[in-house]
Amino acid sequence: GFGRGLWSNTGRFAEAPEVVCVGDALFDCIAEDRARGWSVDRVVEEEAWTPRGGGAPANVAAALCKLGTSSAFAGCLGDDADG
Repeated sequence: GFGRGLWSNTGRFAEAPEVVCVGDALFDCIAEDRARGWSVDRVVEEEAWTPRGGGAPANVAAALCKLGTSSAFAGCLGDDADG
C-alpha cells in the first residue's frame, strides 16, 4: 500500500487517496457551439474548438472525486509545446 499518507504538491502531509489512477493525460478538443454541424476539417481550419484536460485515467480520477471517493492522478507530461 501507500502507507499512512503522502506529501502533496503544497509540501504538506496529506492522507493517501483511496484510488490512484496512473496513465496518460491529454487534451480533448471540444468543438464550440458555433461549429455544430461543421466538418472536422472546418472546425480545425477555423479553430472553433477549445482544449480541455482529459485522458481516461485523469477523467476517472476527477469523476471519483466528484462522487466522493478520494483519488489522485499520476502521469507524465510530454516535451512538446503543449507539455
